[in-house]
Amino acid sequence: MERLRSLPDNPVILWGNPYGIPDRNKSSNGVNDLFQEGKPYLESKGFRIFSVGPKVDNDVADYNLGTAVDIPKWLTKLTGTTFPVVPPYDKRKARDLILELFPYFLFLDEPTAGLGFFAHGLISGMPRREDGKPVSVIVSRHHAGIYSERAEKIYSFLLELGKLIRRPEFTRYGVPNGKITPSMRNTIFRNIDARIAVSRSTAEAFKKRLNDGAEYTIIYNGVNTDDFSPEGPIIKEWIEEDGKDIILFAPGRLEPRKGGKTAIESYVVIKRERPNVKLIIVGDGPDEKDLKHMVSSKKIPDVKFVPRLPRHGDINYDMALRTAKLCLCTPKGGEGFGRVVIEPLVRGTPVVASDIPGYNEAVDGGKHPFAVLAQPQNLEDIAKKAIGILDWTEEMRQKLKWEAYDYVNRRFGWPIVTDQMEDFLNDSDNRHGGVHWTERE
Repeated sequence: MERLRSLPDNPVILWGNPYGIPDRNKSSNGVNDLFQEGKPYLESKGFRIFSVGPKVDNDVADYNLGTAVDIPKWLTKLTGTTFPVVPPYDKRKARDLILELFPYFLFLDEPTAGLGFFAHGLISGMPRREDGKPVSVIVSRHHAGIYSERAEKIYSFLLELGKLIRRPEFTRYGVPNGKITPSMRNTIFRNIDARIAVSRSTAEAFKKRLNDGAEYTIIYNGVNTDDFSPEGPIIKEWIEEDGKDIILFAPGRLEPRKGGKTAIESYVVIKRERPNVKLIIVGDGPDEKDLKHMVSSKKIPDVKFVPRLPRHGDINYDMALRTAKLCLCTPKGGEGFGRVVIEPLVRGTPVVASDIPGYNEAVDGGKHPFAVLAQPQNLEDIAKKAIGILDWTEEMRQKLKWEAYDYVNRRFGWPIVTDQMEDFLNDSDNRHGGVHWTERE
């Protein structure tokens, strides 16, 4: 991209995550994982990054605005996913934070999440230039994929609701002045200078949902290929306890749309043909209790539930991925990209993944033998593809594990993704027309 103007030295990015920013070793949050893993790479380009999110358990954010409130369990079952809502907070707190940091960029992950309250609060607190535009360059990144028909209708309804929601305006002394803000949704999207989508399918999904004619820059989720590879420690105890081949289901968070039920049912079919296998399910979440009851009530053998594994430690997530013979990734939908599919490939572990738009894009349409696509919720097809991988010779397994690593490294390695992010921020600055804090505050 052409650079019309040079960015200042060490520009500040205020990075907002509506889901909160917990310790990665203690809580699962895909957007947070992406931010924390990518942060040092972007900082190596000269940016200074400060994180802000609603207060959550195990919080490690640099700053907090508001507190995340989880949606009720009945709504989780209805939509198939969990998401927090951040009740509106005093936008003066957002303004005070902005004037403390003077960010060159305000980077908003998933600005529509939780009815958009979090993104709206930050944008509303942003000082304005004389032409009415926000002083900082505001950019957004969108992750959500295509949900089930029912969940998609609920999502679209919430986005339409965002056109109606208003907030009261206050004087500098915190007294209502009798006015209300523009609609939640319009305030957010009329002030964003440029948007990222984590895949083409995510871009198309949001174009359809919002129907506002906006364009999206496609930047795939990055993966750490510098520190992880097929070479490294494994969890020997998992292998030595019974000698069975390990099928791993590790979706990040156990919630209905992640397809835990499908993974278990597919495993039952696989085990009929290959008795020397076991299924290890890693993680926690609202679906955990139901999945354990399913295994117990149906007396499904050789299924082991393991609590969420830390990113570092004596037994960790990296080791788990490398130990498995195969990873199942069987969601129903809603995945914009799916790092859970390509993270095993970095460790040389093959995957069988649902053929949903985000996953299809991540694994190049299933062209490679180490990343096979199966019809979503089709137990026989998933089992057939899994058995094909389990039947690999050791020679083939050794060859393909490095091909899998090379594939991810070339397409999604952080150095590549970081260059794309830097270009995107430069281009966003060009659209904005320049940040001049000294003239405003």
